[in-house]
Amino acid sequence: MTANPPTGDELVGVLSAMANPIRLRILATLAGGRDYVSHLAREIGVSRPLLHMHLQRLEAVERKSVGEGKRGDLGGGRC
Repeated sequence: MTANPPTGDELVGVLSAMANPIRLRILATLAGGRDYVSHLAREIGVSRPLLHMHLQRLEAVERKSVGEGKRGDLGGGRC
């Protein structure tokens, strides 16, 4: 089964979320594997509340572009 290509609006949403340097660092760090929020915050050099805000933004884009049934796991105690 092939997925429909993303719409222009979906692409704008994804690129907008990635246009933030902190979110890019989060994604680059998580590309190496899952991590605990506390450790990820220390690794990136931001507070846990700020990291949480950025993770929520990334999760919101993920929900819109991928759909609830197929999404990854950015949230919770581990990323």
